[in-house]
Amino acid sequence: MKRIALLILLLLLLFCLTGCKNEEPNNSNSPEKASDSVSAIKETKLDLTLFKTVGNIVTFGSYEQDNNPDNGSEPIEWIVLDVQDGKVLLLSRYILDQKPYNNKSAQQNSWKNSTLRKWLNNDFLNAAFNEAEKQAILTTSVDDGTGQDGASGKNTDDQVFLLSLNEAETYFSDDESRKCASTGFAIA
Repeated sequence: MKRIALLILLLLLLFCLTGCKNEEPNNSNSPEKASDSVSAIKETKLDLTLFKTVGNIVTFGSYEQDNNPDNGSEPIEWIVLDVQDGKVLLLSRYILDQKPYNNKSAQQNSWKNSTLRKWLNNDFLNAAFNEAEKQAILTTSVDDGTGQDGASGKNTDDQVFLLSLNEAETYFSDDESRKCASTGFAIA
């Protein structure tokens, strides 16, 4: 039980971002055009080759991290967790901020109704990414899991989300590898 509680605590503090198509535009004469996501990434002048290798550290977006707002936001470092079909799953290398999972009653503990989900996909998304970067972030169907009553939750469509317990165990082999350092801002 302690392991699950620790894992949930760690997962609540980690931000996960999916998106960032890393494929190059199609220059053929086919009717398919390069996606807006590819264009948005090129506009941000990112090295797309770094996004193609699992385990690479990439920078994308910016957020206050050193707890000194006078010097502006710092670039966010992400770990490339997975690459499939030109889509990249990114996980923040550091705990960027601390927010409660839910400010509402325990009866509203689903991901769909959580205040953390709303914060991630509104306040955080708008603070951390410019318009071109936001265009590069894909919307993902996120499984809400099973509710307290045992009923399956409703999937949500999110741009920023937390890893599920299953995903955390898939991408990280043990509790030690699931640990993450906090930024100065998150600690404060």
